Amino acid sequence: MTKVEKNFDITVWFRFVVAGEQEKDFNVHTIQAETVQEAINKSADLYNTHKALPFGYYHNGEKYAPTNFTKEDLFNLTAPVL
Repeated sequence: MTKVEKNFDITVWFRFVVAGEQEKDFNVHTIQAETVQEAINKSADLYNTHKALPFGYYHNGEKYAPTNFTKEDLFNLTAPVL
């Protein structure tokens, strides 16, 4: 059976700091995947830095959470920046 991938528009809201002030913004990514959850996981992989910390993943107005984080990933995303 052939796996069929579709394009999913995933909106990712993230926080970042500019001149000591916390700001919020979002990006819309078109991700090719078999399922919405796979697209969410792929979009989470785009934010593996302390410069932009994602806090919301949406597709068609519905909120999702990534399921591909390890304990180490979660620790690194939530560790304070020194």
